[in-house]
Amino acid sequence: MSTFPPLRAIDTMQAKTDDGLLEMPNPSTRRVVVVDDDAAVSRAIVSALAPAGIEVETYLSAEDFLVNCRRPIHGCLVLDIKLPGDSGLKLQQRLLADGDHVPVIFISGHSDVSMTVQAWQTGAMTLLEKPFRIEKLISEVERACRLSEERREHKQRHILCRRKIDALTIREREVLFLLVRGFSNKQMAVALNRSTRTTDDRRRRLKRKLAGASVPKTVPVVAAAGYMTEARRWPTIDSTYDLEGESSLSDLDDIEEEE
Repeated sequence: MSTFPPLRAIDTMQAKTDDGLLEMPNPSTRRVVVVDDDAAVSRAIVSALAPAGIEVETYLSAEDFLVNCRRPIHGCLVLDIKLPGDSGLKLQQRLLADGDHVPVIFISGHSDVSMTVQAWQTGAMTLLEKPFRIEKLISEVERACRLSEERREHKQRHILCRRKIDALTIREREVLFLLVRGFSNKQMAVALNRSTRTTDDRRRRLKRKLAGASVPKTVPVVAAAGYMTEARRWPTIDSTYDLEGESSLSDLDDIEEEE
């Protein structure tokens, strides 16, 4: 394995999300991992990507990659579709089976229609025929790295949001799920068979635990945690209940004033 150090270090830092509830680490230095038995091709890729400050690692075979590569890869994989031993396609399929969805750019000097179809079916970003234009490779690498970053941020947000909600008590979670559906305090009291004072108290405790966020800002947190389906299962209020002309959705804008 050969490693070309990045020309521009990207430090890990904290960035607040738009809802103000969570902090997530920004991605570290982008990495491009090249697996190709042609050392000349690998060297050319290293030389092309170095000015962009991208860390590049090269491996000569799928076996070499599996034994020595540090994973997960925050960037992309440039993979020769035909390798000695396990092919590039088999390597990608193994990664997918392991739950590793690193974006893959296939390269090949002798691909056929069947290989091309398999590459697309397994979710490859693209397939570049050798000799390919360096500008095209750089463009595809940048696109793949952006996708990798988006996927990582989505996963991190899912984990952090889920931790927030899992830390709530069952009763607080009940209130949260009804709030994101637009229920007013009166409607929640009926749905939960509790007094409005009790639901008020639970809602205030919930708000403290969610860093004082207003109801509209809790909706994306519930969605990112994967709990929207569960939230929709909570019972709706009795249709015979007199809402006194109130709209359940109107309370989303009034909650801050009520407190």
